[in-house]
Amino acid sequence: MPSLNPERRRQAILDAARSPSDATKQLLIRGLSDPDAIVREWSIEGLIRNKMGSAEAVASLVRSLCRDRRADVRWYAARALGKLGVSEAAVHDALRRALDDGDLYVRSYAAWAIGQLRIHDEDLLGHLRERLLDLRPSSTSLEAQSVGVALARINTEPREPEADRQLPLFDPHQGTTEELPSTKDQLLADLRQTAEAIVEDRTGVRLNLRRHVQIAARIIRDLRVKERAASHRGPHCQICAYTFRKHGGLWYYECHHIVPVSKGGPDSDGNVLVLCANHHRQVHYADVAWPSGVTRPTEVVINGDRQPIMWKAQPFAYRAVR
Repeated sequence: MPSLNPERRRQAILDAARSPSDATKQLLIRGLSDPDAIVREWSIEGLIRNKMGSAEAVASLVRSLCRDRRADVRWYAARALGKLGVSEAAVHDALRRALDDGDLYVRSYAAWAIGQLRIHDEDLLGHLRERLLDLRPSSTSLEAQSVGVALARINTEPREPEADRQLPLFDPHQGTTEELPSTKDQLLADLRQTAEAIVEDRTGVRLNLRRHVQIAARIIRDLRVKERAASHRGPHCQICAYTFRKHGGLWYYECHHIVPVSKGGPDSDGNVLVLCANHHRQVHYADVAWPSGVTRPTEVVINGDRQPIMWKAQPFAYRAVR
């Protein structure tokens, strides 16, 4: 294919995406190393369109994310890894490194993909929380929204899988570069779709969401309560004040919704407690009462033992030792 001119190579990739076969699938993978950036981008979209999550395809996408000189190809690759849903160590490592990429959209899509894959890695989650705190003054930025959506999705129980509602980035019947949307528009669309899924997961109700930017900011503000609670009150248990440092220097804590969101509880500051693992399990499984009410309670009774709840932050050094 490199012997063809760029326009013909692009058309060949579009044809391969439209009519998948063993030969055309190999053409899409080879297209990731094409000298033409549009061919590389459309090859990635072809992999998504045909749900090509093979080991060879994923390895090629990881190489594109880590090594491609073009930022737009790198964010295409990060998005594809999130879309294809292949969760393995090499993918996790590549996405983690991409969080520090020099390009805003690569960082944003790396965070989004981590959320799509629901990567439950404590070090990675700690890094995302640290990044969110760093970005808090610009909480409406795309990167802040992406990190917030990622943390919210990881902390949301998955529902039954739905049919893929994602439209392709290009019309496979035509091959003009004008059909490719802007990075910002595509990222906002993906964030909006993910935010809709999170809201449905949390509430069980399909919501009709409009106006991408406002929706993304509102959803992230609601679902970022756990991270805000720990940053404002500290990582110490609000019942016993216990915490510890994990390897790497980050503090360990867990967060608990007093009234579960699935049972109609608000996803708000007054309904969230920062707890140690021991008390978190107790409030789930022991005989628990809330004499002062369930909204920002001042005490809890666990198996008959009345204990105060501390809401004032304890002195601590939140950030990891570097």
